[in-house]
Amino acid sequence: MALRVAIDARCAAGRPSGVGQYALRLLDGLCRVDVDAWEGRLAGLDLRVIATAGQHGLGRRLRGRARVTRVPPGVHRVLNVLARLGWRRPLAVDDLVGPVDVAHAPGFVPLPQRRGATVVTVHDLGFAVRPDLHDWKRVRDFGRAVGRAVERADLVIADSETTRDDILRVYGPPRGKVRVVPLAHGPEYRPRAEAEVAPALAALGLGPRGYILHVGTLEPRKNVAGLVEAYARLGEGLRARHPLVLAGAGGAGAAEARRRAGACGLRRGDVRFLGYVDDATLPALVAGAAVLAYPSFHEGFGLPPLEAMACGTPVVASTAGAVLEVVGTGDEAAALTHAPEDAGALAGALERVLTDVTSAGDLRRRGLARAGHFSWLETARRTAELYREAAGRR
Repeated sequence: MALRVAIDARCAAGRPSGVGQYALRLLDGLCRVDVDAWEGRLAGLDLRVIATAGQHGLGRRLRGRARVTRVPPGVHRVLNVLARLGWRRPLAVDDLVGPVDVAHAPGFVPLPQRRGATVVTVHDLGFAVRPDLHDWKRVRDFGRAVGRAVERADLVIADSETTRDDILRVYGPPRGKVRVVPLAHGPEYRPRAEAEVAPALAALGLGPRGYILHVGTLEPRKNVAGLVEAYARLGEGLRARHPLVLAGAGGAGAAEARRRAGACGLRRGDVRFLGYVDDATLPALVAGAAVLAYPSFHEGFGLPPLEAMACGTPVVASTAGAVLEVVGTGDEAAALTHAPEDAGALAGALERVLTDVTSAGDLRRRGLARAGHFSWLETARRTAELYREAAGRR
């Protein structure tokens, strides 16, 4: 009998960030799984996707391999409230898509559900690990909601060993309840010739290998202000040839980044705030960068470094959170790393990549090899196995 699985993809509405991208990539993978090549263990998945009214292209993206139920704005808001409160009435998954064996919440908090197993993905516990970097209300509300979600779920998926350990330490569920399933990079993140990326970069006023890139929402935990300070320590000639490009929606850290740029005496144009960059442009922007800088204070995984490595773009990253699980350590290290608080070490690593051709080339080779260990298809396969295990617990 087909395993009926509901997936709440509303987190991918609008301009999806990391959590939304995860939901979309996971759905892509679940719809692409080659059943025959994997001993038939995924046969019979009946996927039912919950989306917002505005997610019009989702059905085409999934190529008819999943049923999509769209909820109007009013219902969308009610569902969010019920999910945060942990209530199972008056509206639940069952009412939207019919009875299911498993309901998966890709974005921390599950929808109300009357029957069947619940699987929740918790991407990071930054609000608990570094509450000083988050608004107090977010710390309070997320702490309560995620705690209820972990308690209620039959299985919890963590993106990394770091996040798994944080969940066990903060909420104390049985160790076997939390499983690690790493994320991956999409096929559009690949090495590209300069001629291929030049048109997209020219539209942004950039040239191939002519900028330092950061990708991510500009919020305090991303340490963008620290990156600006490190950039200011580079020689004037390097800065003239390599502006610092910040690609990501403005958040609570944007104002501090601008203030730090002014305090460091940087000129207009040294730091460029691009805002949100769409999916059609971002791969070229990543592939065309001289280096990707990722100095976060905490991460539950770290997709931008992985996507950069898949493009053959050198990476300089912090040692915080799960970043080292992505970029590797020891003989498998594929990035130059630094303590997130050490602006001098970050500046030195950036300068090394920008001035040492041999070092940059070695990072490109190592990054490509490292990225090859990650696959959305494998992520989907492992997640589907967990669906079956969760259903079997009921």
